Amino acid sequence: MRTLTNLIASIVALSLLTAPAGAQQTRSGSAEDAMKLARELAESYVAAHNAHDVAKLATMFAADADWVSFLGGEIGMRLEGRAAIEQSYRESFAKSPQIQVEITPEHARLVTPDVIVGDYTWSLTNSTRTDRPSQGRATVVDHRRDGRWQIYCARFFMTPPTSAGSGAQQTASRSADEAMKLAREGAESYVAAHDTRDVARLAARYAPDADWISFLGDQVGTRLQGRPAIEQYHREAFAKSPQIQAQVTPECARLVTPDLLVTDYTWSLTNSTRTDRPHRGRGTTVAVRRDGQWQDCCVRIAMAPASSAGQ
Repeated sequence: MRTLTNLIASIVALSLLTAPAGAQQTRSGSAEDAMKLARELAESYVAAHNAHDVAKLATMFAADADWVSFLGGEIGMRLEGRAAIEQSYRESFAKSPQIQVEITPEHARLVTPDVIVGDYTWSLTNSTRTDRPSQGRATVVDHRRDGRWQIYCARFFMTPPTSAGSGAQQTASRSADEAMKLAREGAESYVAAHDTRDVARLAARYAPDADWISFLGDQVGTRLQGRPAIEQYHREAFAKSPQIQAQVTPECARLVTPDLLVTDYTWSLTNSTRTDRPHRGRGTTVAVRRDGQWQDCCVRIAMAPASSAGQ
């Protein structure tokens, strides 16, 4: 059922807590510039949402934008295109005429001067829905074209309160087949390197300034900044679980531009010695092609909370 909670569970969006002090400069712009832009985009969205200005909200999305919310391990709602997103807002405001939203940017980076990936927390008040969470996390990809920023991909993560939602549908601004082919090739390459414990090959998959964040329910589990940190993380994981194996299954992929691929997938681990973490979940990865080579720039991993916290 389309409601703002689901919608909000997909753009404020992926997949954070306050960016670490002394955040490093990204290849495309400073962390300060990225966070400033993320705050401006969030403020503009909140103003339109809380005024229930559906027309203005709709213009914040690209014509072929896609929006996906996740309820735990299930897809809650998938919206394809500006028209579907606009209609979802209309229905949400009609059902909850006093609904208000609060959005807090926690991490942002300019992957290129015209592409920003923002991670946010969101919460709703005065919603009449009782079958969906009223808060969560989100990851959003905005792209600037003709001087204007618009949302192209929005991913919302919620802890399931009771039951999950609806089905799925594939779309893309370019060929869906081409995007899924690239996504499968990337997943196969990752799994091959992971399952042979080839740390050097794994590290080469990431951009030098890549960031990797995992979520345990509503909490940040692990934040890694830069290829060396990601490489060291894999070394330690393989040392602790020498027989660990991975499975990665792309479920949705789209080429926002010919050189920017967003992939949503499920993942699972076997033979892990860790007992304080889930061994399966969902992820969203933003990959950029530079000099003919695809590299992961932003990775967001979502897990249902285990019995204890911390990673």
